[in-house]
Amino acid sequence: MKVRILQLGRKVVDYEAEAGAALEAALAAVGVTVGQGMDVRVNSQPATLATTLNEGDVVTVIPRIKGGAERGPILRRPPSPAVLNTAENYGR
Repeated sequence: MKVRILQLGRKVVDYEAEAGAALEAALAAVGVTVGQGMDVRVNSQPATLATTLNEGDVVTVIPRIKGGAERGPILRRPPSPAVLNTAENYGR
């Protein structure tokens, strides 16, 4: 059976899997490693490595997004228009 494996940002592979193959075996066969924090989906639905694949399934492996603040966003009140319109802010 044919399965399409999309590793976002890396590669797209059309894989010929055995009937009833597990997702983990298919990923290993094409050299895709799933690490901690990665999102794996089959036909846009969350999946585990034990998920059984079917003919025509599309597997998407989404890497972890890096960066950002660890503590969450820091929200500050924007300055008032009176402060923004001063000569000091325009280099005069």
